[in-house]
Amino acid sequence: MTLPDAIRFAAIHHGDTLDYGKQPFIGHPLRVMASVAASQLPVNGLILAATVLHDVIEDTDVVSDDLRDAGFPKYVVEIVNVLTRRSDDKYEDYIRKIKDFGYPAVNIKICDIKDNLNPARSLPGLNLSKRYIQALKVLEK
Repeated sequence: MTLPDAIRFAAIHHGDTLDYGKQPFIGHPLRVMASVAASQLPVNGLILAATVLHDVIEDTDVVSDDLRDAGFPKYVVEIVNVLTRRSDDKYEDYIRKIKDFGYPAVNIKICDIKDNLNPARSLPGLNLSKRYIQALKVLEK
């Protein structure tokens, strides 16, 4: 599977979902992918594919087997799984799991959090910035 396949898969599965700022949700994984690509760390098509897919398990009805069945390599599925916060995951434990996995999951999550901190994507009255800033401190150590 290629990066365009990953983008297409994410776009199909995120569908018409809107983010809190009432913008098409697919813009978020695409922005995160662009940030990862622009980072000073080495990237390749597999890492960018995992980046654009980072929310499909968490925010859609997609499961890991769907990614494998679609032909995504084991490495891509592994990264997406690490970046997926399950409903029973405490946020601090989830961030620690990403930190323990290391690169590239840490870089993807940092770029994800920075995009999530964009006030244009926030729901009025829902302020997650304190949690995100704390997570950045853990991930950027």
